[in-house]
Amino acid sequence: MRPAILLLLTSVFVAACGDSAAPSAGEVHEPGLVRLEPVHFQENDSLYIGRVASFAVDPSDGSFFVSDSFWGRVLRFSPSGGLVQVYGSRGEGPGELKDPGPVEVGGDEVLVGDPGRSLLTRYAREDGAFLGSVRHEGYLTSIHADGETIWMGVQNRGRRTALASWSPGSDTVRYLGPLPDEFVQSSPLAGIYTGIQVASWGDRLLVGFMGLNRLQLLDGDGSLVDTASVPARVRRGQMKDLVRRLPEMEFPEMFAANSALFRLHRLPRGSFALVHHDQTIEGDFIAADVYLSLLSGGLRESCADRKVPVSADAQPYTAFRGDTLFVLQQRVEGEKVTAFVDRYRIEDAGCFSGASE
Repeated sequence: MRPAILLLLTSVFVAACGDSAAPSAGEVHEPGLVRLEPVHFQENDSLYIGRVASFAVDPSDGSFFVSDSFWGRVLRFSPSGGLVQVYGSRGEGPGELKDPGPVEVGGDEVLVGDPGRSLLTRYAREDGAFLGSVRHEGYLTSIHADGETIWMGVQNRGRRTALASWSPGSDTVRYLGPLPDEFVQSSPLAGIYTGIQVASWGDRLLVGFMGLNRLQLLDGDGSLVDTASVPARVRRGQMKDLVRRLPEMEFPEMFAANSALFRLHRLPRGSFALVHHDQTIEGDFIAADVYLSLLSGGLRESCADRKVPVSADAQPYTAFRGDTLFVLQQRVEGEKVTAFVDRYRIEDAGCFSGASE
């Protein structure tokens, strides 16, 4: 019998679609979601998902990659849900994974973070061959491949940086991008809201922080160009005076104090999609409401807080490909646990005036 290693969630439901008219100044709409056919994974008794740590969709062919921290490996499923390949195995030797975290696909390589060991490990996409690892400083929470450069969301309080970049074949990892002062000043914030997300295009980077509403626009050298925020229309957002107030709370209250940014993605038309979770701890489980927000390419207009439907049985994990949002979930039926992916096409009609795109 397979163990059900799950973090249960409260149910959330689809909200109504936003108006199709262009917004007036200061008016906030919510994104549209068009439900597509779900994909059901074809697992078996020896190759199945134990505990999801991260989820990615291959930008080239739409196959699914699931980082499994229970078994210490990454599973690849075809766009129709068939099991295709396994990457890595539990261990601490070359090519092994102690506690796999973020996963991403970059060209013909699969990139897997092992945060506890401060390693980024590479595998051949087609046959799973180990291609090497690089060690980094700080805590790795996201990976974004852009051509020959691999960007990593790495919280590094010692250097006061938020990003690392590395090119395969190089011995040097660069650390850049300012870490917001709040993370340096507040150990509870840095320890609970560790995640840093990054999107890149041309010579620009957009960086988002779990626990903050603020985004940073950087140039390719990591210098700050601009800042922006995503309004919290329905979700919790960022609590006021959090540096002072967080240490005064008990842990469960700290955990639930702020919205947690889990995904940041640049859509094909140049706007940005963000996924936030409003989380709480209920007994032994994490419960969450999940929200999708859009930000215009000029970072000045938003379409905020569309609630995304998720299963009540397990913690959801999200990923993007093009203009599509993918939500990996698990469902419990008696002693059987099945994994499936809900798919939604993102629509922004009525979100932006067009002046900032």
